[in-house]
Amino acid sequence: MSKHFLKIVAGGAVVLALVLIGLWWVRDRERNVSTTDAFVTARPHMVTTRISGVVTKIFVHDNQVVHPGDPLLELDPKDVLARLAVDRADLLSVSKKIPLDETQIRIAEQILLKARSDRDRALSLSKRGYSTEEDLEHLEVALKIARHQLSKAKKQISLDKALVKKMDAALSADLLNKGYLTVVSEISGRLTNRTASLGMYVSPGLSLATIIPFHTWIIANMKETMITHMKVGDPVTIHVDAYPDRTFRGKVESIQQATGAIMALLPPENATGNFTKVVQRVPVRIALLPNSDPDHLLLPGLSVVPTVHVDPSYHPAFGHPEK
Repeated sequence: MSKHFLKIVAGGAVVLALVLIGLWWVRDRERNVSTTDAFVTARPHMVTTRISGVVTKIFVHDNQVVHPGDPLLELDPKDVLARLAVDRADLLSVSKKIPLDETQIRIAEQILLKARSDRDRALSLSKRGYSTEEDLEHLEVALKIARHQLSKAKKQISLDKALVKKMDAALSADLLNKGYLTVVSEISGRLTNRTASLGMYVSPGLSLATIIPFHTWIIANMKETMITHMKVGDPVTIHVDAYPDRTFRGKVESIQQATGAIMALLPPENATGNFTKVVQRVPVRIALLPNSDPDHLLLPGLSVVPTVHVDPSYHPAFGHPEK
C-alpha cells in the first residue's frame, strides 16, 4: 500500500470527521437553544407599616433570613394605648346609658297609658256634662306631651345604640392598630436595604426595608429565531457565572406573548423613516426544579446562561380552531 493511498485515506477520514462534526453541531444547535441574555429575578417585598408612629425597637439586621411572622420592628405604643383607653371608657359610659334609656321608655309608656286613660274618661264625662271643654283640652295636651316624650325616649335609645356600635368599631380599630405596632415579616426571604432606624417617625407607605424572597426564577431573552420548536415544559440546563462549577436544572414555564420591544415605554414605529431589520428578543420564563437550588444561591440580578433542550420535531399549531 503506497504512501499516496494512505494520504488519500487519511484526508478522506479527516473530511468525513469534519462533516460528522458539522452535522452534530447543526443537530446540537437544533436541540439545544441557549442565550447569554438571561438573569435571575424575583418580586421584592417592601416592608412598611399600617399605622404611623416612632420606631422604638428593631429586631433584624441587613441580610438576615426571615420567615413569616418574624418580628422586624416595633413602634411606640403610647398613642395607640391612650386612644384605646379613651375609647373603652367612652364605650363603657354609653353602654351604661342603655338600661337608663330603656327605663325612660317604660316610664314614658306608663305616662302615655295614663294620659290616654284620663283623656278617654274625660270624653265620657263630657258627653254626660260632668267635664268641661277646658279640662278636655288640658288632657289632650297632656296626651300629646306623653306621646312626644315616648318618641323622644325611643330616639334617644336608638342614638345611644348607634353610638355604641360606632364606639365598638373604633375600639376594634384600636385593637387592630395595637396589633400593627409590631411589624412582622409576611414572606420567607432575606432582609436587605433596611432604612428604618431607632427614633424614626414612620407612616404607611414608607419603605422601611426590602425582603428578597427565596422564590426566584429566570428570564431568558431568546432571539425570535430560537423559539421555533420551544414549548412549555421543555427541560433547561442552567449555568451561573457566579458558580461556574455547578449546574442548575429548570423547565420552561411560559413564553411571553410579545417581544420585549413591544413592552417598552416607547415601542418602535417601523412604519416611519428607514427600516433596519433587527432580530427581536422574546422573554421566556424559566422555573427552577424543586431542590435545584436548596441553598438559595440564585440571587436576583445574577447573570445566567440557560440552555433549553427542545424537540426539533415539535411545531406549534397554526391558526385558530373552529368554534
